[in-house]
Amino acid sequence: MIPQAVFRQITESFPALPNRMQRVGRYVLDHPADVALLTMREQARRAGVPPAAMTRFAQRLGFAGYDALRDLFAASMRGRVSDFGVRAGQLAARRAELGEATLAQSLTRALVERVALLAEPERLAALVEAAGQLARARHVFCVGHRSCYAPAFHFAYLAGLHGSPTRLLDAPGGVGFDGLNAAEAGDLLLAFSFTPYTRVTVEAAESARLLGLGVIAVTDSALSPLARQASRTIIVPADLTGATQVASPAFAAAELLAALVVARSGPEGQAVLERNEAEFDRRGVYWNEASRRAI
Repeated sequence: MIPQAVFRQITESFPALPNRMQRVGRYVLDHPADVALLTMREQARRAGVPPAAMTRFAQRLGFAGYDALRDLFAASMRGRVSDFGVRAGQLAARRAELGEATLAQSLTRALVERVALLAEPERLAALVEAAGQLARARHVFCVGHRSCYAPAFHFAYLAGLHGSPTRLLDAPGGVGFDGLNAAEAGDLLLAFSFTPYTRVTVEAAESARLLGLGVIAVTDSALSPLARQASRTIIVPADLTGATQVASPAFAAAELLAALVVARSGPEGQAVLERNEAEFDRRGVYWNEASRRAI
């Protein structure tokens, strides 16, 4: 998604850039989808610089203004479904430049920063409101594919242990979305997808919306095709320069939603969990030394 010529220009000139321009450069490399989709003023706000700094940065790279830089990112975004190959190349280049330990440290810090963004007031409010809807729903259908399968499964598993009426829309045999056939008013679909957006997830959200269900989208942009089907959207940062795919913030969002739903379940939820744990113990689901000696 990041044009390679721009990537080289920024990385090569970065050490000599003034502080504000370094902040712009770091933002451009870390949020390529935002560069393509958001207004310059919104990007400046998120980067923590005045809008004029965005313009000066683009001119420093040889562009007439920031719009010309945005247009290049937008064209790159339209021209490819997935930029995993580009990201892998960037990762290899950064490893050669920084060394493995420094690269790992840099990526770890970036992941922590992205998870921490979930604590912003606007995102927290969205999480709390979504959790309230999920806790009140008659049934919750969960869907996520490819890298988003894991957080969707994780929410369904954690919430289900405490009695939340969740159902994972898996797709063995191609019948995964048939579960929506029995959906009724008061049910919700919780859907996870990030660029490049999985077609079947977007189609599931569209089907749910047409059936009259509420759709809660956990995605990376208010402009994503999944968000356009949603009645409520939780924006989760999922971009990281040089990382082939970033799932940690999505996992964090799934765990936060599950925790908030469980917190609302009260004594009934605790009773369901205790019954589940008793059954797990009867079946020997978890390892212990006694079960090992009995083998």
